[in-house]
Amino acid sequence: MKHDLPAPNYDESLVPNFVLPDPLQLESGARVRSGEDFLNLRRPELLEAFRRHVYGRFHAELTVTSRWKRELQPVCGGLGERGELVVELSNGNGAALAIDVLIHVPRSSRPSPAFLGLNLFDNQTLHPDPSISLARGWLPENVDLGLTGHVATEASRGLHAGRWPIELVLSRGYALLTAYAGDIDPDYDDGFRNGVHGLLPPVSGARPVPHWDATLTEVLTVENTRWARTIHVGNSFPDVPTTHPFYAFIENLFHSGATGGCGLGNYCPAGTVTRAQMAVFLLKGKFGSSHVPPPATGTVFADVPIGSFAADWIEELAALGITGGCGGGNYCPGNPVTRAQMAVFLLKSEHGAPYVPPNCAGIFDDVPCPSQFANWVERLAAEGITAGCGGNNFCPDDPNIRGQMAVFLVKIFGMELYPPS
Repeated sequence: MKHDLPAPNYDESLVPNFVLPDPLQLESGARVRSGEDFLNLRRPELLEAFRRHVYGRFHAELTVTSRWKRELQPVCGGLGERGELVVELSNGNGAALAIDVLIHVPRSSRPSPAFLGLNLFDNQTLHPDPSISLARGWLPENVDLGLTGHVATEASRGLHAGRWPIELVLSRGYALLTAYAGDIDPDYDDGFRNGVHGLLPPVSGARPVPHWDATLTEVLTVENTRWARTIHVGNSFPDVPTTHPFYAFIENLFHSGATGGCGLGNYCPAGTVTRAQMAVFLLKGKFGSSHVPPPATGTVFADVPIGSFAADWIEELAALGITGGCGGGNYCPGNPVTRAQMAVFLLKSEHGAPYVPPNCAGIFDDVPCPSQFANWVERLAAEGITAGCGGNNFCPDDPNIRGQMAVFLVKIFGMELYPPS
């Protein structure tokens, strides 16, 4: 199930006219006549517009304080001054967040208009000045910027100076304030415990249903455009915490209806996928959660009688030419599916029974080329469905586990909850 969004438009002639709101005109139509009018009347209206149309609302009462980390000092040949301010947010329950703000102000006796923006690799990358404090928190890996081990180094100083023309900004009479986006929300998954998320109050109470979705409705003022987004509420399975490597894929699979778990509210991510379970996974992934296969006849495979688990699904899988069984007129429904076998099943489900993959090139050390499954395994990798099991291996004979199955299915059938727009 995808969230309900309109189809993208690439025709400029179909874009409706839109005029940005006048920052100096109140919603009543009256003009802003003074600084007091702006601060007391127009500014609250603009903030509410951003809450309503862009950022949403932050449901926590926060205390905001600030302190100088390094007071303003002359820089850039006397064009202005530089300082570092620490803005601290706390929620009163022991959780706090510190944001380092790098400030440049021009040499002027009057208040200056200012540019305020976030940077992506911390403040020391804006200018080579060694007095700018190095980042103290987590940073994305970027060898070109001297960021290794997710920490800042001296080598990263000034490497994004070309994106932030500080001297030019100061010379034109403007101030510049910036902070590292990762101080607000580090770009890695720890279950929304870091950054600003850690200041939000916890959700309490029993989960109303295992598959829990919410609907976010957004009404835009442009021709009364209305969007409804389905928001999936995670933490669906107690044995799949948010720190689990397959968490996002399992939640995607659950939301799509391709799985209901393994019983007792769990998903069993390390459980082996049997050939019978695989038939259900594949056909629900291919046709959707509402798909119902034709009734089994009990005549296709000797070991799949009418009424046995997944018999309907197994026979339809055979009818589509995706499987011919395990030999001897049998299907072997209780046998585990190996990773190599899964490559064949996935690609035939995606492209159809007649599909023949390109010849292999020998990209995995443990998958000889040529060999029975090499073409299929390498094609699966070429489509970005798998990168192997590590160490330039694919582990073709390992049984496919339920966690891995979620990754394969979500990627090959495009089951992303929130796909790129």
